[in-house]
Amino acid sequence: MLSKNKKAKIIAITFKKGGIGKSATSINLATVLAYKGYKVLLIDGDKNSTSSKALGVHDESKVGLFDIIVGNSTFDDAIQRVDYSPSDNCKRKYKPFSLYIIPSYDTADRNELQLTQQENFKNLLKGPLENSEAVSQFDYIIIDCPSESEVFIPMMYSAADYFIFPVSPQSIAYENMGISFKQTSFYIDGISPKSVLGYVFVAYENNETSGPLSELFFNSFENQFNTIIPRYKDYQLSVLAQLPIFVFYKETRRAEDLYLSFMRFADEVIERLNKEDIDE
Repeated sequence: MLSKNKKAKIIAITFKKGGIGKSATSINLATVLAYKGYKVLLIDGDKNSTSSKALGVHDESKVGLFDIIVGNSTFDDAIQRVDYSPSDNCKRKYKPFSLYIIPSYDTADRNELQLTQQENFKNLLKGPLENSEAVSQFDYIIIDCPSESEVFIPMMYSAADYFIFPVSPQSIAYENMGISFKQTSFYIDGISPKSVLGYVFVAYENNETSGPLSELFFNSFENQFNTIIPRYKDYQLSVLAQLPIFVFYKETRRAEDLYLSFMRFADEVIERLNKEDIDE
């Protein structure tokens, strides 16, 4: 069991298919929650280090997630802080804030088979997290899960309390959704209370494809989020600038619709988590 002082809600952002928008959802949800005054830790669980690179903390000389999993580092020693404050040329000033991250590095898949040979390997992340002294200081822990891994996905799922599924307009996403749901259910044991917090529609474009698919999305599930995350065609500019959309918008006044959607989405996540507390 986690410490009684633990405040953090641990949320896995997950989907079986790659390219859906897991990392973008993880980064921007974590950033907005941090700006709203919560203490947030983002765990980059993707071996491609997408979140780590996007936030400018990709440095293989430092401790990362894989070091925790193989026992070379404690959970607390791997935490890095990323500080944000307005630049001199910032278009819309904002109050300085900080986001915390445990980065992932490209070497994270080298010993997958070796890890599976360890007893109860699914708890190789959960165990260090439970032994962390720092974790009780966080309000939210967001896990950016990998798309494909019979080793790391079970670890992320075992550590999480709640699950959010980003769903894109691609039809293949709907074909894989059932797989992802079964995958989650398979790794959720009956001991810890865990919940699918909801499905969020991402990368939406107002065209002939997305319109019918969005209608299908809202007619197919009972716990989808009301917020639709639009596609921003120049999203890669924010990635190259190593800025989450919140900061990118404040600095440049670009991507306003995307910025506003993540603000609304964060509010929905908070509301659902608060409802989970009441229901418990």
